[in-house]
Amino acid sequence: MSEGERRSRVRLTPPPRVGPSGDEAGVRVKPERSRRTPRILAGALYLAVLAVAGWLLLAGPWPGGDAPAVPADLPLEDPAGAAAPPPRVQASQPTPTPPEAAVAAEEARPPGAADDPREDGPEPSRAAASPRSEAPAAPPAPPPDPAVLELAKLRDLEALAKRREAEEAWTAAVAAYRAALEIEPTAAFAQAGLRRAGSRADLAARLDGHLARPGRLAADTVLEEARELLEMAAAVESPGPRHQSQVEALRALVAEAEVAVEVELVSDGLTEVAIHHVGRLGRFTRRELELRPGEYTVVGTRRGYRDVRLTLVVSAGAAPEPLIVRCREPV
Repeated sequence: MSEGERRSRVRLTPPPRVGPSGDEAGVRVKPERSRRTPRILAGALYLAVLAVAGWLLLAGPWPGGDAPAVPADLPLEDPAGAAAPPPRVQASQPTPTPPEAAVAAEEARPPGAADDPREDGPEPSRAAASPRSEAPAAPPAPPPDPAVLELAKLRDLEALAKRREAEEAWTAAVAAYRAALEIEPTAAFAQAGLRRAGSRADLAARLDGHLARPGRLAADTVLEEARELLEMAAAVESPGPRHQSQVEALRALVAEAEVAVEVELVSDGLTEVAIHHVGRLGRFTRRELELRPGEYTVVGTRRGYRDVRLTLVVSAGAAPEPLIVRCREPV
């Protein structure tokens, strides 16, 4: 493109319109204001806030204990116009108090009032309140002495044996004393207790034997044994209620056994009749005799016939039915 063509294609812009006052047409020109006035006001406000905050910090102590803190989110502007960052307050450092204010606060404190832990210094750290290292574990207890254990067991067995004696459980008392002698053969209480409980256990067993089989008292030897046993039982010192009941019951049986009861026997005149512990009666058809209460064994024999064996029960104060003794079964 030639220079002439380039010039011919240039678009010419018309000059702006100028009004009568000398301004461009359609354009409103604002008067220029001074930018220094807002900056001066912001700087004055910043200095005032700092002065008030410093006076508040120095004028303590406050009723709540701490001076009111300056809000951290209060936007302040420095003289340059930029927003100042909020001041950083360290929580671990206490608020400094002037000496005059501390003396006045100490004088105004009522007597006996508890000291504020915040005045003495920062709160102790959590690591100091709860130490990490635990107290050392106590050493294990030494094993018990075998001699002490044996002594305690002997005392328990002695107490058990005495309780059984008080209950008149003589067999159980004998077992307790024997167990004590197994631990300590020279224990004096066990030796004496075994002799005492053993004799009472034997006496109680003999009394119970006669009471369980009163029919044996029909024999003279058994009756005499019962009488001797009653004399032995009467000589017991400090008898218990069970022992007394045994003696009374056996004494009543012996008294009944000493009273004879009339008994009638019937036979055929061919059978030999005999009563154990009484004697031979021979042959008869009817015979009456007196026997003490008890159980008797009656035997009948006859040549060429099978023997018969009968039991005769004689009760005190009551005559039994006639007993028939005959050998009828041939062999």
